[in-house]
Amino acid sequence: SRRGDLACRGLVARRCDADGIDGAPALASGGATAVVAAAVVASRDPAAWPEFLRDGEGQRWYPGCLADLGVPKPPERDPESKQALQREKYNALLKENRKRQKKQDQQEREKGRAARAVAADPDGREGPKDDGRPEDPNRSAEDQEKFMLARRARKDQEREQEFVAFRQRVANAPTMVLDGEWGPAMNLQELESSVNQLCLCFARNLEADTPVNMVMTGLRPGTRYLEEVQRRFLRGIDKPVTIAGEPYIDLFPRERLVYLSPDAEEDATDLDFCDPDVIFVMGLVVDHGRVSGGSARKAALQGIRSRRLPLGDLCGMSKGRDFVLTMDQVFNIVIDRRGGTSWLEALKKHVPERKLLRAPQSAPVVKSWHSENKAHVVRRRRLLRAAAAIAWLALWARLWL
Repeated sequence: SRRGDLACRGLVARRCDADGIDGAPALASGGATAVVAAAVVASRDPAAWPEFLRDGEGQRWYPGCLADLGVPKPPERDPESKQALQREKYNALLKENRKRQKKQDQQEREKGRAARAVAADPDGREGPKDDGRPEDPNRSAEDQEKFMLARRARKDQEREQEFVAFRQRVANAPTMVLDGEWGPAMNLQELESSVNQLCLCFARNLEADTPVNMVMTGLRPGTRYLEEVQRRFLRGIDKPVTIAGEPYIDLFPRERLVYLSPDAEEDATDLDFCDPDVIFVMGLVVDHGRVSGGSARKAALQGIRSRRLPLGDLCGMSKGRDFVLTMDQVFNIVIDRRGGTSWLEALKKHVPERKLLRAPQSAPVVKSWHSENKAHVVRRRRLLRAAAAIAWLALWARLWL
């Protein structure tokens, strides 16, 4: 129909503008089917994508990729802006406070060491002792290096034992996918914030009684997100997650995937969390509302289900910004719900209080006699004012006469 043709043309024009493609030849070819086909063929070529979308090696088109979604280019913050200067000032104060706290801790350790030495030898006859601490000034440089190497080896061994126990716990645990394909849609500050939240998710999964098998997908070699993750905390044996370069639709059956999205139309149910075959997908994105509805559209393009947390029914939230939670908050809710915690307890524990507060109910309007008879009240006030004026005039006339 003509309406459908116009809708397809508008969709193609927006997609071509987002991808930086000249859509004039496709739009002039006539019919909606030809237009959509020409735009899809043009957008599937990674060489024609915008520069910010060409991230990493072996990039290709697939349904639901960022080029298919038409995400906008992330804005880069101006280093001379007021917000950037405030952030720089805050970081400098934070660094100074940390240095001061470190110095205070070192002084406390020295006081404690001196107190222990006095308690062990009140008269001071035996002289200073080596208490096996790294800050001991009586240890030689060679002994200090040996001590530090042995200490590091002992810590690595303890960490390896912890990870062995963790791998045993997650051997038969359900899988949770962390969608890392959103890296090009974030600027540097948003990417660092996303990695910080991911670090909190890793820490919670390590200490959880019922952890999940975390799989990060879409992180091809050379992507900014993978480089930031490896720089931050994936060193040596610290790998509580499986990293894959392929998208999750190529790794898992689509009927098992459920994308957690605040813009989904249906709420997640107990069946979804009790079924071990269900694989939840969580997007690793911090966009401040720029890619609104992107995760739900991605799930629709890939033919998988999308669900949202039942925040509206249980917490009284309205759909919109209240439904948007941070990555660590969503992950904590999923972990607790998988472990058997009720919906209400999990949401009240991890959802901020400012979002849990219900909007104040408007008080019922009680109509008084004055509000119902406003005209009569106005008339009565005018008569009283007129009577008062006449009384004053009569008083002045009597005084003059």
